[in-house]
Amino acid sequence: MSKVNAELIFENDFNGHIIKGDERFVVGEKGLAPYDMLQGALVGCFHATFLSIIAKKRLSIVSAHYYVDGIKREDVPTTLSKVHIKIMIKSSSSKEQLLRSFELAAKYCSIYNTITMVAKIDYEVIFED
Repeated sequence: MSKVNAELIFENDFNGHIIKGDERFVVGEKGLAPYDMLQGALVGCFHATFLSIIAKKRLSIVSAHYYVDGIKREDVPTTLSKVHIKIMIKSSSSKEQLLRSFELAAKYCSIYNTITMVAKIDYEVIFED
């Protein structure tokens, strides 16, 4: 088992910080909202898993730009019902191998799989020149 932890401090209602080492990230009305953080965690995990897979295949990318859109249910609890990830990628590696690597990232990313317990996730990959 791996331990995970977070430190958050809230002052004056919903204004606060996430603390990671010596860094502070603003959370709340003037910063990241909970679903911003969730979508950031999803993409961070998905991309890290993707990078691990392409490294094993000796593939490379120049850049990847992710856009995430989600739809929340109206009923309480208002969990996500749908998530769409649009990925703009620059690479000279095989498009087919990169697409297969994204499929594997979806299969092995733990946060992706956690969110699929409540929401349908899909993604599209657009290759840039």
